[in-house]
Amino acid sequence: MRDDMDRIETLIRSRIEEDFTNVPIVRVDVKPDTDEDGEDILWVRVIFDGQPADLDRRAVLKSIGRLRDVLEDIDVYDFPVISFASLADVHAASSA
Repeated sequence: MRDDMDRIETLIRSRIEEDFTNVPIVRVDVKPDTDEDGEDILWVRVIFDGQPADLDRRAVLKSIGRLRDVLEDIDVYDFPVISFASLADVHAASSA
């Protein structure tokens, strides 16, 4: 596990909250991993309170690049793999 995960999570959450001001961000989970080619990645799961249609599509498309910029500013070159889940979907999945 990386020693700087708290800092990375804080930066990622801040960037996500800045980019998605139209929906409340409930939680951002970040998990370091290695992909099948041996490259370092970060699984980023964004849980928001709203409907999928509420997400700004342009912000979704730009989110990987914007997160990479924030990470590279602190010399972290792990590739962010981002998923979005509504709070309702998370609750439905946990009760199934």
